[in-house]
Order: sequence, then structure tokens, then C-alpha cells
Amino acid sequence: QDKSAMFNTLGAFILLGNGLSLLQRSYEWIQNPASSIFTASNHDAIHILIAILATVAMNTLFLLMNSQKSNLALSTFNQKLTESENRFRTLARASFESIFLSKDGKILEANPNACELFGYSDAEFKGTSPSQYVHEKDRATVEANTLSAAEKLYEITALHHDGSTF
Repeated sequence: QDKSAMFNTLGAFILLGNGLSLLQRSYEWIQNPASSIFTASNHDAIHILIAILATVAMNTLFLLMNSQKSNLALSTFNQKLTESENRFRTLARASFESIFLSKDGKILEANPNACELFGYSDAEFKGTSPSQYVHEKDRATVEANTLSAAEKLYEITALHHDGSTF
């Protein structure tokens, strides 16, 4: 990383120097338009061309380097996200509690213990409202916590698939 930072700094100075050189030459041409840019004494056209090509080359190089860094950072982020999701799923499966993941008031996923306790499969839970698996007296609490995305523990009386409560 230190070499990369040093290279980036060096490249930035080269870009700045080329840009300043280009500005200086352009200013001189504006101030003295009668002089030819093809004179052998000052080689202005060659200097301008070199400055433009060097600036384009450095910008392209920096764009490629930053693109590679961004791709690497995105790849690393996606890998860590996948690892985190896998750890969460493992933890949820191993839990003795019923765990439901929901979004916008609909169940996305239920852990195996929830499926066993409620008598439904994960597929039957998906897309349904959590409040339909709760006794009437606790539905308002479940709906409020589901819609507010509350991440807190609370107890309710649940309804089993066969209609019994627990």
C-alpha cells in the first residue's frame, strides 16, 4: 500500500506538471498569436503534444488502477457479506428460539425451529404476514414490531398450524 500511495502521489505531481506546462504554452500562444508553433527554436507544438499525450496516458492509468482497486474492494466486500450471511444462517439454524426474518411486513425466512414449532415449512411462511401466526391478543404488538423493524425480544402467544396455541 505504501508503494501504491507513493506511486499515486508521484503520478499526481506528473499530471499537475503536465497540466501546468500545457496551460503555460496555451497562454503564451494566446499572448503571441503571430509566432509560429512549428518553429525549430521553441518546439511548442511538440511540447503541447507530449503534455496532452502524457496527461491522457496518466489519466487512463489512474482510471485503470482505481477501477482495479474498486473491483477488489467490491469483491472483498461481497465475500465478507457472504461470510456474514452464512454465519448468521448457521446461528439461526442452531438457535432454540423461533427466528423469522421479515421485510415490509412479510416473512422472508424462518429458521428450522420456527418451522417445527409452528408446524409450517419455510416455503409456507415466505411472503406471509407474521401476525397470522399469532393469537389475536398479540397481533397488534407483532404488527407494530414487524413494521418498525424492531430488533428486540418479546413474548407472544403463537398459533400452531393445527390451531392450538403455545
